[in-house]
Amino acid sequence: MKDVIYEMAREIIIPQAERFANMICGPRPDDPSEYETWASKWNRTFHRAMDSMWKSELKKRKDA
Repeated sequence: MKDVIYEMAREIIIPQAERFANMICGPRPDDPSEYETWASKWNRTFHRAMDSMWKSELKKRKDA
């Protein structure tokens, strides 16, 4: 069964988490030798932001 509310909230959260990761990690490096380190940090930052934002959303739902 699909959770439409979850999917809609996730669609809102993804761009916010992307902006946060870009702000923390900076733009994608031009130097290929720096890409792997940057990508690892960006992915970790993005997923932590997603988790944090989703937990906040769940708390809001619970308190409502």
